[in-house]
Amino acid sequence: MLSCNLIIKAHCDQGSVDHALELYRHILLDGSLAPGIETYRILTKALVGAKRLDEACDVVRSMSRCDFAVYDILIRGFLDKGKFVRASQIFEELKGPNSKLPWRNYHKAIAIFNVSFMDYWFKQGKDEEAMEIFATLEHAELLNTISGNGVLKCLVEHGRKTEAWELFLDMIEICDSETVGIIMSKEGFFGEKTIPFERVRRTCYTRMIASLCQQGNMLEAEKLFADMFADVDGDDLLAGPDVSTFRAMINGYVKVGRVDDAIKTLNKMKISNLRKLSIHQAT
Repeated sequence: MLSCNLIIKAHCDQGSVDHALELYRHILLDGSLAPGIETYRILTKALVGAKRLDEACDVVRSMSRCDFAVYDILIRGFLDKGKFVRASQIFEELKGPNSKLPWRNYHKAIAIFNVSFMDYWFKQGKDEEAMEIFATLEHAELLNTISGNGVLKCLVEHGRKTEAWELFLDMIEICDSETVGIIMSKEGFFGEKTIPFERVRRTCYTRMIASLCQQGNMLEAEKLFADMFADVDGDDLLAGPDVSTFRAMINGYVKVGRVDDAIKTLNKMKISNLRKLSIHQAT
């Protein structure tokens, strides 16, 4: 089904939604393959983008199992078109006792749908209504990276600095690279506040370093870069920065005019890659 999804997406990207639907229907009739969640996400997004919401609803209803991401695309489509009542009807159906949502994803899905309505109210200039929804979200829902990142992005995009910063601090122990990307997406957004980098998981360092280098903040980038290198000479020689992190540092140095440091980092990258290659070949 992967190759079919690629073809369907290619049609959608080119604006040929009808050709994508034709292939989708052929797959259904043939029966040898079954459309998966990714198929429905691609088609729903394309139909919503083409403002063919009724057809998007038909496609969504044909899913063999409910996927909250597909429904969120549909809900946002109705909201973007100003059809608040229809979006609310879909939301209420998914919230109700006969909800099709898998129980394990129920609370996460509801939180994500709420983010879409928050975004809608913010865009309408009704911040109070948006923040009322925010107030109803349970703490556990915010400490899930998928729903938490959605809420954080919404708050940052609509200038809610205090709430966004407080949420980020709550999420910092479980945040991922997307969280970091959101919080660092607007340079100077949080004023004098300092991100406690030492509390952020090391898996997020690459994203943070790239953002810091883009901002020309090489002092903080160097601290994180050195921390990533701390274990390279220890037991785990495969640990340490990857090529993209090295490139970010090199570009950052060039940006601030520190060409000598850029060359040193380039040489360090070559040595690191040779070490990793030799270890890989020896295992």
